[in-house]
Order: sequence, then structure tokens, then C-alpha cells
Amino acid sequence: MKVCQIEIDGKWSEVGIDDARTLHYSKRMRCQYCDGEVHAYPRQGSQASIPHFGHNVANPGCPTVKHPYPLK
Repeated sequence: MKVCQIEIDGKWSEVGIDDARTLHYSKRMRCQYCDGEVHAYPRQGSQASIPHFGHNVANPGCPTVKHPYPLK
């Protein structure tokens, strides 16, 4: 996943991985498909080689199933 939604001034806006990691790293992020909370990889100490978003709590049904703990 290369795009997520970030909450800015009470509204969810789509943002790419590079901006999320550099400009919005302290904001709440959610999956654009299932609304589950995500974080940006690679983080310090991560073995991920390609920057991407990962769910904080797994949702095996994403993108067709809404997350059991969606961010509103």
C-alpha cells in the first residue's frame, strides 16, 4: 500500500508514503480501503526494503472487508 488517509483538522485526506513518513509522521493514519489504523514502514530498525504502510492490527479481509477496529 503506497497511499493512506491522514486526519488533518478533523478531515481525512489521502497522502503518499513519502509525505506520510516525512511531513505527517505524528498524525493518525488509516487504510484507504478498510479504515484500520496503519503506520509507515520502514521505521528505524525495520527490515522492510520498500516504503509502505502496514496495519497496526491485521485485517486479512482488506481491501474488501472493513476493519474490526476502524478509525472514524
